[in-house]
Amino acid sequence: PKSKIGKSKKKFTQAFIYNCVRNLLTPPGLRLDVRYIKSIVISVGEVVTSNTQVTLTPEPIQEVKAKEEPEEVCTVSAFFGDGFLGSIKIGTTKEIMEEFATKMLFCEKEDITPELLIDLAGEISNQILGAVRNSLGEFGWSLDMSMQAVVIGDSFLNASTSNGRYYYLPFVYNDIKFDVNLCYNSYQTSIHEIEEEGGGSGQSSLDVRLVDAITDSCAKILPSNIQSSIRYGNVYKHNADPFKVESMHLFHAGSWQGGILIGLTPPLDLTADIMKKTMGMEKEDVEDSMVNDFWGEVINQVAGDFLKAAKQEGYTLQRIYHGSFSGKALNCLVKNPGFYFRQPIYVEEFELELIFGVNSTFAEAFFDIWPYFNGLSDFKRA
Repeated sequence: PKSKIGKSKKKFTQAFIYNCVRNLLTPPGLRLDVRYIKSIVISVGEVVTSNTQVTLTPEPIQEVKAKEEPEEVCTVSAFFGDGFLGSIKIGTTKEIMEEFATKMLFCEKEDITPELLIDLAGEISNQILGAVRNSLGEFGWSLDMSMQAVVIGDSFLNASTSNGRYYYLPFVYNDIKFDVNLCYNSYQTSIHEIEEEGGGSGQSSLDVRLVDAITDSCAKILPSNIQSSIRYGNVYKHNADPFKVESMHLFHAGSWQGGILIGLTPPLDLTADIMKKTMGMEKEDVEDSMVNDFWGEVINQVAGDFLKAAKQEGYTLQRIYHGSFSGKALNCLVKNPGFYFRQPIYVEEFELELIFGVNSTFAEAFFDIWPYFNGLSDFKRA
């Protein structure tokens, strides 16, 4: 049928043929062969042992449903490519990370700071995802690393509501947990997207149309949910440095055209005020799970509206990761390639921040707003 016939607009390449065949034969929701999962388990163990000389003991693998979990240390690394996407989440304790720090960095426990633990957790997460990519690459998957988030706190709740299958890969070291969760999904693109694949300017940019889209989506969705008007503050550059929040809610999507990230960091006082207005609840009755439920739904609505606007500009983005973190004092890091900014959003006397960015060469240079942002006097804050 004509709907399955594509035209190679550049050269008739091996990659074009492969993409067409893969798209025809890979059904949405493809279930991974158990060999892939076993390979991932081996990869995780090898990364940890080679870095720390610590041997993790793997426990039985389970296919599970997404669930909310208490954590002290959590990392999320996302990937996509070849009609396959997902994330690797590591959930563990400060105790085991401090043990890793003493072995990898040759430091004393009293010298370990939250910033050091964030860097260490991020590095281990990077290496594990790299090993997983190599492992899956042996079975034909060519994947790109995209988003990475690291969160450390005394006690917080992490909820993942990403679409796809979840595999729970638990490990133990001296009765301390080191849990790995794999969430993945497969998708089909239209033949027309394959025709266009590899197009664009070839130069990374922050597409002003996407900036307008996220601004409009927040302005449309937030007021109806929080029962108040909003106003925007000045944008400033998002650096790959640790920052402190009380909750963080992330949405990540991507395709061959690139990746986008949307984040919201509302304070507990704002959530408590909303719950008071809408449900008559007192601040002390607002639990972390309620925060995750409320803001997880808000960012899901924002993302849904944004993706519709992005599609009108030619972006065909697939949902990769959707997750929330809520606690009292969280040390966070969000790292992504591309161009990212933060923008305060004021709600009465409260302030939350929007984190938004794009890693893409799809847009022409004409649409790049990054040079304008860079020219703002307070964009590069100290």
